[in-house]
Amino acid sequence: MIRALSTLALALALGLGLPSRAEAQTQAATFALDALSFVSFEDSEIYPIPPGGTILFRFGAPNADGSLPFTLAPADVRIPTIPLDGGRTLTYRLTQTTQGLVTRESGGLKVVFSAALAADLASPDGTGGTRQYAMQFTTESAAASNLARTRTVSVEGMRLQATAGATQLVGAATSQEGAYPGPGKASYTVLSGRFDPVPKLP
Repeated sequence: MIRALSTLALALALGLGLPSRAEAQTQAATFALDALSFVSFEDSEIYPIPPGGTILFRFGAPNADGSLPFTLAPADVRIPTIPLDGGRTLTYRLTQTTQGLVTRESGGLKVVFSAALAADLASPDGTGGTRQYAMQFTTESAAASNLARTRTVSVEGMRLQATAGATQLVGAATSQEGAYPGPGKASYTVLSGRFDPVPKLP
């Protein structure tokens, strides 16, 4: 009996029948947007993102340098539809699975990822359309210029606070010439909210 228990203990120690080390370290966290999230076109037009937005970060096993990789799939990003003037609405969505990284820095955790996005415009008269573009999101700083190169806007993010899970991700881009509501303008977005749970770095 003792010998059988010893064999079972050894099997458990070797991880037989249990998730691998990488699987055991895989974690997920929901980033819930708060009322400070918005989209801006050169600060002249600012559109708050309605409450209820969430982004599901799927973290993998830590890298050898201690950084934490993650993936985002289109279904993981849920941004509420933004109301515009004249009954128009704007909906942002992720169009491709992307990868990012969390690293430990002074003052908090740094989060960075690139995103292929689509902006869907809908109007009461049935007109609208979809614009696609790329944007890098970061907890650091982002800047963009308008098409005419006469105006540049910049925005500062906020590193993830491990104690409370609060952070602000920012991204900046130049709107396309025919885009609405800010054609050819330097635009940026602030995704403000909290992680639950807070991702754990080694």
